Amino acid sequence: MPGGEEAQGAVPIDDYPDDEADLTTASDVCCCGPHYDEETAKKNQLLRVPRVTTDQPSLLIIFFFVFYMGLVWAYAIHKGQYSYLIHGMDWRGQACGHGDLKMYPHQAWTNPLMPNIRAGAICVKSCPAPKKNAEIDKNELYCLCNKDYWPVKFGSGAGRSGDLIAQCEDSVAAIQGYFVLTVNKGDALLDDATTGPNGGIDQPCSFTYRTQWAMHKCVPWVSGETLQSVVIQNHKGNVTESHDYVSDWLGGSKEIFATFVSDVATCRSVVGVCIGLSVVLSIVSLLSLKYSVEAVSKGMLVVLLALFVGISIQAHSQYDFYRERVDSVPQLSTHEQDQQSMYVYLAGFITAVSLSVLQVGFAVFMIPELPKAISIIKVASQSFVDAPQILLFPVVHIVSFILLITFWLVGAVLLYSAGDIKVGKDGVANMDHTPGIRSSAVGYLYGLFWMSGFMNAMGYMIVAGTVYLCTFALPKNRGTEEEPDYSEGDKEVPDSVMTASAVIMIRYHLGTAAFGSLVFSLVWPLRLATNLFGKLGQSENESLKFVCCCCRCCFNSWENCFKYLNKMAYLQTVLHGFSFCGAAYEGLVCVMKGIENVGPTTLISTSLLIVIKLVISLTVTGFAHILISNELLAVKPEDLTYSWVPYGLVFFVSFIVCTAFMLVLEVAIDAVMVAFCEAEYEEKGAIKPQQLPPALREHIVKYGLTGPETQPLLQSLEVKD
Repeated sequence: MPGGEEAQGAVPIDDYPDDEADLTTASDVCCCGPHYDEETAKKNQLLRVPRVTTDQPSLLIIFFFVFYMGLVWAYAIHKGQYSYLIHGMDWRGQACGHGDLKMYPHQAWTNPLMPNIRAGAICVKSCPAPKKNAEIDKNELYCLCNKDYWPVKFGSGAGRSGDLIAQCEDSVAAIQGYFVLTVNKGDALLDDATTGPNGGIDQPCSFTYRTQWAMHKCVPWVSGETLQSVVIQNHKGNVTESHDYVSDWLGGSKEIFATFVSDVATCRSVVGVCIGLSVVLSIVSLLSLKYSVEAVSKGMLVVLLALFVGISIQAHSQYDFYRERVDSVPQLSTHEQDQQSMYVYLAGFITAVSLSVLQVGFAVFMIPELPKAISIIKVASQSFVDAPQILLFPVVHIVSFILLITFWLVGAVLLYSAGDIKVGKDGVANMDHTPGIRSSAVGYLYGLFWMSGFMNAMGYMIVAGTVYLCTFALPKNRGTEEEPDYSEGDKEVPDSVMTASAVIMIRYHLGTAAFGSLVFSLVWPLRLATNLFGKLGQSENESLKFVCCCCRCCFNSWENCFKYLNKMAYLQTVLHGFSFCGAAYEGLVCVMKGIENVGPTTLISTSLLIVIKLVISLTVTGFAHILISNELLAVKPEDLTYSWVPYGLVFFVSFIVCTAFMLVLEVAIDAVMVAFCEAEYEEKGAIKPQQLPPALREHIVKYGLTGPETQPLLQSLEVKD
């Protein structure tokens, strides 16, 4: 152990009891778990290891962090204003599409020239647009009925507007908060749309101008010259106002984030269907790997190349679409957003083309190496036969992840919109957010990464425990302990192996999963800092470019090594009951002794599984594009400001779902290779050489090292005809 001390809860490998010695452990896995007799417990490493609760401080920390996230979530539920976030509100503070405004679901603005855009916000049935696609209609007025904002117009003295008051007393105007009226030259209401020599831009009435549905709102779509004439400007010196404050507001970072949230909420039905499709394709792929691994492996390489080519074509098509919108005259109010989407699809096109070329080279490299991956996958998939219930684990894992992401998204959306609607003295409503509450979103976001990592860590250990209990079980009463007879295939597999593994990990090693996932989740802030530092490499200073490049390469290498170290720590915790730090040290030492065997096999098999994940994720993303393009789930392309947001979300969720299913194979491969190292390099390891199954022996003989130092072991493991 590092520092000369034993890890918390660890028993030194040399101190494990021999098969003939008395066991100090009970045959009960836990007070609520399966019960095994002493003979059964003696034959299985997981059942005979003395265990205590490991990494207890981390367990306490994650408990309080979950409590903190629960408080944030409860506050968001209590204070969240979802309808205001999605549909917007009018100047009175009433949500569009709700209550009296149920028939008016779209937010619009009567006068984009008003600096306080909340004062001109209204709710409409459909986005206003003059006939024949004209930019403005000088015969139609939209007039607001805010007597507190224009006290002179609604007062009893000079400047009082009788026509404005009379129209606002109409029942429809009382519901809407405004009215629409056709006017002719000389009508008195035109005075309420005129600035006058001393008047300002803020007038109760304005002409109807062309708008477009974008960012979940009716936004202006007019030229600068037309914008000047939304109200009649008669300033001295012929100085007119033409600044579009609505566009400024839409281009703000807060509103862009709100649009992201709105796009996610809009396409929730598409995401739900795609999650279901991901589950089906993952199950089919997992079963196919068991029964026809060679055909699936080669087919996936071809399919992935075809998907990259298809993505290249589609990304270029979307790039052309947004380029036309960006170049349109007059500019759309969503010009900046369209420009961002254009660059996103351009980057996607370049990336897809590059990946297509790389995939050709990767396929050429992989084809000669596929037999090695196929061999180890056959060994790992044997656990499906010995413990078929292990196939249910991905379903449980996915359901847990979906519940986590659903609760987190609900809390995130409501947290962003949390606040109280307050009406000022001028009659204009404003969303008053609780001071400091949005700062809790940083910790809330970090909690998502930590909780996801924690769930993955627990799943990893539970599956590993199941593999060790069944794959390395000795045959039933056949042969001798030194030369077991596997000819008929029956093993001494304990009953309820997955239940036993789950109970052991939950009872004793929640803290280890919490600590490992906590440390690994810190990689995200470090990655962000590295990416920000990497931007300095874009400068013209060659020395700075070199330093930034070296730092990023070092961080990427460290991150990959740390991922592998995490997995080895979890496996040692499962086998020996070590705490995280001790397990990481022991696992690294053990695996490094056999890295020549473990490294290539793990690399090739992991690469193949990543290909399968990408194929499923990209296929599901393409299916999402079909659903949205054909409006099959009431989600229209025009309802999305950033069309790439749902595609990115679907790909991310689908990849997580695939990972949950392929985790079974990934863990099984890692577990059998670590078991091989334990059997070969540890004198009193958790796994004995005679416990290695025949398929693994054949893999070692066929694809293992052939040097003089390993030849005796390979000969001893060689399967006799």
